[in-house]
Amino acid sequence: MDPSTDPADDVCVAPIDAPTTDPDREDPTMKAPYDCTLHRDGDVSYWDVYRQHWERCDALSLFDADAIMASLPERDRVRIEKAAAAQAARAQS
Repeated sequence: MDPSTDPADDVCVAPIDAPTTDPDREDPTMKAPYDCTLHRDGDVSYWDVYRQHWERCDALSLFDADAIMASLPERDRVRIEKAAAAQAARAQS
């Protein structure tokens, strides 16, 4: 039997060109419970793993917080980096 089709196997086998998503997520287009939220005003809501509650701050401040950024998934870090760059560009103009 092919292990990639065995329902008892808890490892998600995806094609090499498949987008990187959480293998436990049923629908990759839906937001996971602890995903960051980028707000229109440039703020980011994120789950603080150290304080165990939701925080909200501007993207540029969060991008400078190395410990917090290290605790976030790669997908969220990339989104926050882009938002911080946009925020910095708006501040310079």
